[in-house]
Order: sequence, then structure tokens, then C-alpha cells
Amino acid sequence: MCRKLYAILAILLVMFSVPMSYGQGTGSAGSKLVEKLTFDEISWDIPKLGEDVIVDTLPNGMVLFMMEDHRLPVFNVRALIRVGEMFLPKEQMGVLKLADEVIRTGGTETLTPGKLNEELEYIAASVETWIGNESGGASLNCMSKDIDKGLGLFADVLMHPAFAQEQIDLEKDKIRESIRRRNDSP
Repeated sequence: MCRKLYAILAILLVMFSVPMSYGQGTGSAGSKLVEKLTFDEISWDIPKLGEDVIVDTLPNGMVLFMMEDHRLPVFNVRALIRVGEMFLPKEQMGVLKLADEVIRTGGTETLTPGKLNEELEYIAASVETWIGNESGGASLNCMSKDIDKGLGLFADVLMHPAFAQEQIDLEKDKIRESIRRRNDSP
């Protein structure tokens, strides 16, 4: 038994040592060109809190980090919220997935889903929402000239979501279909 084990180990040693020593120094013409490539040192220009990034805390405890960049005429804002599946009891798992999809597509108390989409398209803006395991959030991207309108729509989506029943039903159907099809592709 011990001899068989030593023989197998000797064969494995030979098998794995031959290709390694054989391949050294025999690179292709392409690999030799790649070895000659040189790259500039990567330098990071990290914004400094308090100088480049303004930090402010609102009366409700929300912390704002603001940084101006005038290279492009765009306005981007991202809100991060402490919400996620880990904060829910296990019998409510899946509720946040549904809320994640419908908070943006379900419209607001004052705007139907179609009207909200029209308003965003008219100013070439986007509002996106997401919910993960530990956090959720929303983002707004719009042109600088449309900040007021964009922020109004962004706030409306976050503070007054309608969760339109037809959108909830549509998302439920999508989830059921994805569950039904999850084993279709091996």
C-alpha cells in the first residue's frame, strides 16, 4: 500500500514539474510584447473632507456629503438609507424586493407611473432606487439647469411613493415567473 502511494506521488511530481520547467523562457511573440509594456504610476486624487467635500448634518440627523465638480453641466445626488433584508423578520423576506421594484415604477401620490416617467424624460433625468441586504438608496441624475425640477421629482419618489397596485401585481407576476423558470437553464 505504501509503495503504491509513493509511486502515485512520484508520478504526480513528474507530471506537474515537467510543464513548469518546460514552459519557462519559451513565451510566444505576443507574450514577449506584453512583457515589454510599461505603464505610468497610478495616482489617486482623493477629495479631502472639509476642504473638497462639504459635510453637513441636517436637524433630522441626516448627514450630507457635497462636492462640486463643474467639468460637466450635470447634477448627481445619491441617498443611502439604512434599510435591508437583514433588518426584517424572516416571515417578511421578499417584501423589500417587491418594494425595491415598485417604489420607483409605482409612481407617487401626485404622479401616476406614466406621468412620472414623462416628467423625467422631459428633463432627460433619471431616478433609480435599490434595496440590498444592508442598505438601500436612490439616485438622481439630471442636467444642472433642471436641478429644481429634478430634486422635486426625486423627493416626491422618496417621500410619497404610491405603490400603485397594478405595478405591485406586475412585479409579483415577474417574481413568480422567475421562480418558475429558475431551473430552465442548467
